[in-house]
Amino acid sequence: MSKEIDGPVQKRLAQPGSSFKQYQQSTVGDFGILHLILYEFVNLTCVSLPGKIGGRLRRWGLSLVSAHIGKMVKIGINIFILQPKKLHIEDKVEIGNDVTLGIKNTGDGIILKEHVKIGDRTNFNCLGGAITVGKGTSIGNDCRLGSLKGLTLGEFCTLGRYTCISGAGHAISDLDRPIIEQPIISKGPTFIGDHVEIGERATILDGVFIGNNVKIAAGSLVNRDIPASSHVKGIPARICT
Repeated sequence: MSKEIDGPVQKRLAQPGSSFKQYQQSTVGDFGILHLILYEFVNLTCVSLPGKIGGRLRRWGLSLVSAHIGKMVKIGINIFILQPKKLHIEDKVEIGNDVTLGIKNTGDGIILKEHVKIGDRTNFNCLGGAITVGKGTSIGNDCRLGSLKGLTLGEFCTLGRYTCISGAGHAISDLDRPIIEQPIISKGPTFIGDHVEIGERATILDGVFIGNNVKIAAGSLVNRDIPASSHVKGIPARICT
């Protein structure tokens, strides 16, 4: 059953304290003013630099503010990271341009295992449980990955362009209130096994379990568990016979 989390968006945004303190909490959390200064320095000097030199400086700069940046990591231009001390990137990860790795104050963090590839303009939104992407998994351009109760992507998966993995949604029980004012709810953590192929523009709703070696056709909507070695398609997605 769905469970309400944190209340309406407006209540979570209306936290006490000065604008500066709110900005510090959203960007680096409780790691102090010196960490905030270092975070801003890296953003101003490294994030938008083109070419190989820019890539090397980004990796160096982000290693200063993040929990861990592995060896031979490639990071594209204009990457945007919130709460970098909760970001763990292992060796030989490749991150495209204009990628957002957004970890909220309530988020447990993002873990990218070795040889993960992330396409341009892909957006991670870690609001609660950790987002973990397994070894060798490739995420296409313009994808959206969310997590309220947790998201685990297995090893050697492929996500087509515009894939959306929804970590939560707004309640719709009160018809007299706008959606944006209603509580955020989640059915539970999302688990996607190893060697899963997800087609372009597919949507995976929160709280589902997808077994190993599953193939999800382009444009499908997955709103229930899928057993291993299945091929599904449709809205909602059903096993192909």
